[in-house]
Amino acid sequence: MSEMESFGIDNPSFDTSGRDDDDYCEDTYEDDQQGCSNDSLCEWDEDECEEKDDDEDDEDEDYCEQYENNPSGCANDPRCESEYDDGEHECDDNDDYQGGGNNGNGNGNSGGGSTGSDYDNDGEDDDLDSDDDNDGYDDQEDAFPYNENEHEDTDGDGIGDNEDTDDDNDNVSDSQDAFPKDALEQYNSDNDGIGDNADPDDDNDGVPDEDDAFPLDSSEYLDTDGDGLGNNADVDDDDDGYTDSQDAFPLDPTEHADHDGDGIGDNADIDDDNDGTPDDEDSETDFVEVIADMDGD
Repeated sequence: MSEMESFGIDNPSFDTSGRDDDDYCEDTYEDDQQGCSNDSLCEWDEDECEEKDDDEDDEDEDYCEQYENNPSGCANDPRCESEYDDGEHECDDNDDYQGGGNNGNGNGNSGGGSTGSDYDNDGEDDDLDSDDDNDGYDDQEDAFPYNENEHEDTDGDGIGDNEDTDDDNDNVSDSQDAFPKDALEQYNSDNDGIGDNADPDDDNDGVPDEDDAFPLDSSEYLDTDGDGLGNNADVDDDDDGYTDSQDAFPLDPTEHADHDGDGIGDNADIDDDNDGTPDDEDSETDFVEVIADMDGD
């Protein structure tokens, strides 16, 4: 009996002789994609028929586990079904699914291949359809091949990005996250396209963050007295009790006056009036006269 005569219309069967041959599928179904798909030992790969990889079947057994934390995704995938145990959601294989696809069920016919399941009703069997949910994303690139509302799961938490409120799982909601798909970045204070974690100057004021007392405030960078108020807004930068406008040394809390204008504060200057006589030998009367005549009239 020839190999082709072994196929009956009413009771299809397959000639199992020679199946230990590594080239069985390729030799038997060289140009027969449908026959290859109908044989449980074979699968069509692009333009040739190859033997099924047992490892792929093992991986398929865990297919529905991807929806463990995503009940809606589980409900939208015909290969899976939700179960609840003490309130805990579990996503298991749907034993009634007849698609013969990724979960390895293959119950559609005696060959275990295509059964006519067509999730997106586009007229092409799911087993042959490269985009089962017709969402424009190829199944191989689609994290949710049977959910037309989802295709990406950035953080791998089983919840599609469209439904997930924190796509990168960095604990900052997408609505507040300048980089919703980058777990390493959340904010971009100066809107320069570089996240604050990587940006050496977050407020873009020209002062590196490491030298900036206010790295997120472009109007401030220095706080001389450490009072939490930037020098630009602080009226007494050195907190010596003298306002900056009246302080000859606004950034030096040990000095505030320079009577002789020599650039040395009176506290450090040994001759405050610059008359050639040290302060400790200078009469108070002379000093008062000098002060009284500061304007030279």
